[in-house]
Amino acid sequence: HPIQILHTYPTWKKSYRIHVGNLPPDIRTKGIEDVFYKYGEIRDINLKNCQGGPPFAFVEFDDPRDAEDMVYGRDSYDYDGYCLRVAFPRSGRRTGNGGIAQGLIQTPIQTV
Repeated sequence: HPIQILHTYPTWKKSYRIHVGNLPPDIRTKGIEDVFYKYGEIRDINLKNCQGGPPFAFVEFDDPRDAEDMVYGRDSYDYDGYCLRVAFPRSGRRTGNGGIAQGLIQTPIQTV
């Protein structure tokens, strides 16, 4: 019987995602970046501007301390007359993986 040797590697690097709610209707990604850049290197900003509801965004950092500082420093921040709600997402609150599922993929690299 052939034996497969598997190589295991992470599917993606850990990141720490923060939910930002109660954004102004005319918000742009650059505006979000301008408010949060001082807390550390931002990995990604995912702006959701759905019709019929207020815009919200997810801001991702590589460093958990940056994400935590952002939550404490900008929750209830007045942005253009809108009181921002900044928090860890409910589904990933303080799980140790920043709300991002961690996974491993095993791929065959050699058959003996």
